[in-house]
Amino acid sequence: MLLTIGLFFSFLVLLLLFTLSGTYSVSPATKGIDAVRQQLKERLTKGHRATRLAVLSKHSKEVVNTAFLIGGGIGVVSLLFGWILVGPWAFIIAIFGFIGGMLLTDVLIQNEYKQAQARLFEGIPALINFMPAFLEIGSITPREAMQHTLSFLPEPLKSEMWSVCDRIARTGNAKEAFNSLANRAQHPAIDAICFRLSSAWDTRVNTDIFADLSDQVDEIKEMAATRATTAKSGFLAVVLLMGLFTSMLVIGYPGAMWIVHQMGTQFN
Repeated sequence: MLLTIGLFFSFLVLLLLFTLSGTYSVSPATKGIDAVRQQLKERLTKGHRATRLAVLSKHSKEVVNTAFLIGGGIGVVSLLFGWILVGPWAFIIAIFGFIGGMLLTDVLIQNEYKQAQARLFEGIPALINFMPAFLEIGSITPREAMQHTLSFLPEPLKSEMWSVCDRIARTGNAKEAFNSLANRAQHPAIDAICFRLSSAWDTRVNTDIFADLSDQVDEIKEMAATRATTAKSGFLAVVLLMGLFTSMLVIGYPGAMWIVHQMGTQFN
């Protein structure tokens, strides 16, 4: 009886949410979805997040749709499993699952951007080794040395440096071109390289222009390895906690209901 009443009121609420209130009106559910989309779009296109999307060649609309897809999937799964355990209270679990799924999209983008940073950083040792070798000739500038070095750089650093050189050739503004690369990369080693190259792009420099960066590169590699180990440990801990929480729901809730039922039987 209670299940029938609950389903009736649930259907009534959904009908009111998705039914148009007038001929040219928009349903409350559509308004709510549009508001959530707008808030999510604003969140994903501010500050460094906009830079990350540009680096990853992702459009904000694509990311918002992905967020709704992930959030909706987690919400539906939470509703189905939650209904078995807690009945109508599963709608609350589904809402939190939907929100968590959308937040998960932001985390996935951050991880993808970090992977892009790591791939870009892999080319730094080749850059700081080959450029000084060409500068030893003594009659060329960093601009000319970079042109000779490009063919030895791995992707994606090679493409990024090609873009920088092309932009400088078109605009003549080395500082602006290297600052743009530094903002896209958001990496301390690349920041240092961009600053030095922009300051001495068309001048004669010594071969030790990157001499102190070798130690910094080694330190960054060690820090990256430490962070990767910590991240794996943290992920394992989260998985274990989620498994423990799920086990408590699956085992604990029926057990608690059985105890309540037994207590009610004793009092009756």
